[in-house]
Amino acid sequence: FYQLALWQGYSLHLQQFSPVNITDITDVSHFMTCFFPDGFDTEDDTLSMKLRALQGCSLCVFEQEKSHSILSQEGLCKLLRVLDFIRIMMQAFQQHERLCWQLYNGSLQIYNICRFLMTMNCSAQALEYLLWASISLELCVPLMTVKYLPWIVTLYCAVCYCYYDNQAVVQAEAFARRAQGKINELAKLEEQSGVPASRETQRACREASIKAGDSFCQNILL
Repeated sequence: FYQLALWQGYSLHLQQFSPVNITDITDVSHFMTCFFPDGFDTEDDTLSMKLRALQGCSLCVFEQEKSHSILSQEGLCKLLRVLDFIRIMMQAFQQHERLCWQLYNGSLQIYNICRFLMTMNCSAQALEYLLWASISLELCVPLMTVKYLPWIVTLYCAVCYCYYDNQAVVQAEAFARRAQGKINELAKLEEQSGVPASRETQRACREASIKAGDSFCQNILL
């Protein structure tokens, strides 16, 4: 199914614009030249179709590798190239606030692939991408809100797990403290907004702190 979707669907659509495979994209400039030579100021339907196809290609390559009983070295390299592509694509969107939802989508894809890598004892390789995803969301003002806090904390916890899994206890503790600081910072910003915090907002901040703390304690026991 995924192979058919890749070659007869997503890739076929993208070949209208460029023959370059997504895993061959080297940087943001290369990405823009291949798929968005006129920038992102194109018709919404055209932009949406391109983005859907690019994300679809990433998903299909991941699912194909995931379907194997073991992760070969070749398969690992392929997934790392897909992660590199997603990171490049997110970099391209960072200066365009109206496309912030693409940063969110990219972080989801990175997390799903990295979570699989972690189950395959490849947390060392997953770490840098999870770090990138979490910091990218922090730098995106529309996403750094209580609404998205549970997801951001999920990324924080995954980063901590990777550190602990690689015996980097000091780095894990430092990152956990940093994450807790970001949660507290966001809660203070909500308080200073002048709008009384709703029960949902208070609960979200409280649950985020508990989740981050629980992750820290559980990893210490590993």
